[in-house]
Amino acid sequence: MKQSQIGQRVIVSQSVAQLAKRSCACVIRADRGWFEVWQVRVLHVFRYFRPHFTGEGVFTERLVRELRAQHSDMVHDILVVTTPAPAEPLALPQFGRCIYLQAQEGASRLQQSLAMIRWMAAHAGHYDVIHVHSLGDRTWLAYLIARMKGARILMMATLDDSVAEILESYRPLLRPLVRALMRTVGRFVAISSRLDDGNASVPSARRTIIPIGIPLPQPAPAHPPARPVTLITVGGICARKNQWAFVQALALLKAATPDIMGLIVGPVMEPDYKADLDRFIDEQDLRGNVRFVGQVEDVYSQFQQADIMFFPSTKEGSAPW
Repeated sequence: MKQSQIGQRVIVSQSVAQLAKRSCACVIRADRGWFEVWQVRVLHVFRYFRPHFTGEGVFTERLVRELRAQHSDMVHDILVVTTPAPAEPLALPQFGRCIYLQAQEGASRLQQSLAMIRWMAAHAGHYDVIHVHSLGDRTWLAYLIARMKGARILMMATLDDSVAEILESYRPLLRPLVRALMRTVGRFVAISSRLDDGNASVPSARRTIIPIGIPLPQPAPAHPPARPVTLITVGGICARKNQWAFVQALALLKAATPDIMGLIVGPVMEPDYKADLDRFIDEQDLRGNVRFVGQVEDVYSQFQQADIMFFPSTKEGSAPW
């Protein structure tokens, strides 16, 4: 376990240790009699998941891999609300099951919510903890049903989805009802102090800050190969990640450094936004100075090809703005 992940593992482990372990995996005969071996079952709820890219999904995949290495008695399943089931099964051995509620594109939000409620009514009782990514789904009736079936609800805020921001997204008339339904959540987790401030209306015993950790990369080569000055920005290509500022900066820097290079690492999240970037790149004659790398599993290998990290995002859950 890498040092930067230890804090997260300890906090999650402490929470899991307090769970009522209800899901009996098997009964084994030991030398001194019979005893039960229990498994803690955790369900992670996302709106979008593979094959669609989501930063939360990638982070959960990596975190669960580490948790499984330390707690082999924990079973982690995925429930996906909006992304339709892929044609081929996913190769994610750290998870038990990946359950997709939609068979194809086109379901309305109401249809998705009804599918979620039906699924929770039938299956929520099989889980000890339901870990909700609040940007993913806010079907409060489904979580009320899950709570009534004995599952504990953990809701994570990662961007603009603290309690205060969630309430603000509803009409004033509905906010008292939503606030009451939020009592079904046993623990609110924020990844930054800014988001935790938005959870201030929740008693301190029901809220926690868990900063996002990262694995420590291998040291970069002491003498990197000769190359042009290279900038890099990492994130899904969309307006919020603001790659527009990145290509504008490259256009200005090219006047002084004609061979400057820019690496844009991440999948296309908004095709129209990517088309605008392409038009600007062609207009400014930057095609030889910009490389769209796409989504990569090993982002550190890309950092080692760059000299300067450029982070123009307009909003991040872990940032103070």
